[in-house]
Amino acid sequence: MARNLYLVAVMRAKNNTLKVRIIRIATVVFVALSFATVAQPLKKVSADPEQADEHYKHYNYVMAMPIYKALIATEPKNVEYNYRLGVCYLRTFLDKKESIKYFETASKDSKCPTDTWYFLGHAYHLALKFDEAIAAFEKYKTLVSKNKEEIDKTDHQIIMVNNAKELIKFPVNVTYTNLGPEVNSEFPDYFPFVTADEQTLYYTSRRKGGHATRLIISMPTKLKIFM
Repeated sequence: MARNLYLVAVMRAKNNTLKVRIIRIATVVFVALSFATVAQPLKKVSADPEQADEHYKHYNYVMAMPIYKALIATEPKNVEYNYRLGVCYLRTFLDKKESIKYFETASKDSKCPTDTWYFLGHAYHLALKFDEAIAAFEKYKTLVSKNKEEIDKTDHQIIMVNNAKELIKFPVNVTYTNLGPEVNSEFPDYFPFVTADEQTLYYTSRRKGGHATRLIISMPTKLKIFM
């Protein structure tokens, strides 16, 4: 609205001095309205445990996160809230290392979910805290000692952590090569994943339409997964 007033006023003004004055006044009005719009307070997040639980159970971790943060602000040591917020961070593309402090808080309570230690180990691994990761995984193994599947899974994680400890000592320069129009596009293409048999490449893309071999998933966030 302010921009329209600005243009109309300038077009109708005949006197140069008047034009300058109108331009100055309109500019001040436009800037003031802009700041007023930006300065409007953000809607306060409601610390509603039922709403947080609903988002969490439907894997809508991004929506659950601010609610759990609000809940933790009122109950900083609540095991469930800290555990779930840690899971939310681990299962989104946000800073997964942020999950550490929440899992650490949850793990201080002996009644925390057993897999708190597994998730904590994974978070430490991502943060390159390898010794802490191994300690957390070993703690988890003591809690699931009768579950061979979980023990094997955790041993595999420990192997990966030890591999990371060695690999990080010898950094390798990596270059990226465009794979051509059959794969890449002018739009962002990222998060590539190659299957174990090295026969299939999965990746996400923000392209329009898509011309890869096959679109397998189209997400509400305009992300598409191709193969």
